[in-house]
Amino acid sequence: MVACQSDSFAIVRAPAAVDCLIIGGGPAGLTGAIYLARFHLSVDVIDAGDSRASLIPRTRNHAGFPDGISGEDLLARMRAGAALWRRHSRGAG
Repeated sequence: MVACQSDSFAIVRAPAAVDCLIIGGGPAGLTGAIYLARFHLSVDVIDAGDSRASLIPRTRNHAGFPDGISGEDLLARMRAGAALWRRHSRGAG
């Protein structure tokens, strides 16, 4: 894997083609990555790591969290979920 990184972004080139390349690792991009990986498609996410969702002190607009969840916690959970499905789908192929 070849990577190029600066203070504001990172570019990663995978050695093989992927079914889907998602640009942006916020809640929408991570949701897409999770669903695509669940359907056994190879997915890569390009993310600068500065999602605006991380600035949300508490969102009550996300299913599964009736008392709300901070943007940072939501992103951490979604990244973990996407990583789990990515490992699962690549290992199953």
